[in-house]
Amino acid sequence: MPRSTSRATSHTARRAANPSTPGRIASPQRTRCAPTEAHVHLHWRVAAPVRSTQLSTASLILNAHDLMSVAYEPSSLQAHDYAARLWHDFTNFHQLPALPTVHSLVLFISYLNATLDVAPLMVSNYLSNLSTWFLSRGFPDLQPLCDAPAVKLAMRGLAKCKPHALHQVPPITLDEVSSILADQDPSYDLCMFHAMVAIAFFGVHRLRELLVERPITQSGLSKTIQVDSVHIAHDSVRYHLPYHKADALYLGNDIRLPTWDAADDPSLAVALYLAARMTLSLSGPLFQHRDSRCLAWHWFHSCLRAATGWPTLTGHSLCAGAATFLSQQDIAPDVIQRLGRWRSDAFRQYLRDDPSTAWLHTRAPSLSTPTA
Repeated sequence: MPRSTSRATSHTARRAANPSTPGRIASPQRTRCAPTEAHVHLHWRVAAPVRSTQLSTASLILNAHDLMSVAYEPSSLQAHDYAARLWHDFTNFHQLPALPTVHSLVLFISYLNATLDVAPLMVSNYLSNLSTWFLSRGFPDLQPLCDAPAVKLAMRGLAKCKPHALHQVPPITLDEVSSILADQDPSYDLCMFHAMVAIAFFGVHRLRELLVERPITQSGLSKTIQVDSVHIAHDSVRYHLPYHKADALYLGNDIRLPTWDAADDPSLAVALYLAARMTLSLSGPLFQHRDSRCLAWHWFHSCLRAATGWPTLTGHSLCAGAATFLSQQDIAPDVIQRLGRWRSDAFRQYLRDDPSTAWLHTRAPSLSTPTA
């Protein structure tokens, strides 16, 4: 055997017999102790202290509750509290546990149906709001209970018992919007109403994005269009929507409405309203009363019903009518969803151009003309 070969063989044998010898074949084995609480405290003593105000545990709990409350809109918090009050009254009267179970949820559905005569869609909303109310207070999620077979069977039976109890608002049509905008009354209130109709319909807005019903606060302004963001050009009306449900980054959207040479041109209604508003030196939300008071929902509903003659129209009728109009123009559903800023396919409940369900949305004329 050559000398070089025997030397390499003996070197390999020595490394195999002694794994601690440095080399490529056997790497050294390092033993690491599992970290303990003492190690953590040792690192805390070595690290530089953070200069911050230390709050008590009670203060942190209150702050955490405030953060969770801000995550929801005031109207959503009211819906959560109302569902919780219904649940409290129900469990107290029937002496049931406060924490929901599958059995008590089935009885709750029966209670809402037999006692309050609630439509199926509203019962589903009550269950969702009740689940959110418990979850925001640290209780387990109720969704697994709501998905239980017994609860689903109760909801299916409720829907079969009330097939025509559709809790949906009737949509307004383009002809009705054009008729409203054609009446160019110079008064401030009607100019404001016409501008609201134009922006709500052609911009596919919810009424809460146009008016603030309560005194103006930071939380109330989160969704409301501000007057200083409105710009009218020769070909469009532009404004900024500060926030909406599908805005995951809380940056808002810049919205552009095109103009056209017709009586229902949205830019004309907005321009007339801004001209009437300039004499009052108002700032803040785009739509306010002359004395800077917040608008009330019933004021807009009264004006809308008086202008159309239909007593069942609401602010949501404009959003539903816009979605229906876009669908009738063969606009793709995903485009309608983006234009209306819907997070999910919930907008499909507003599409009323299906001939098989058109009779469900027939409106009976009012016997008397509503007054504003």
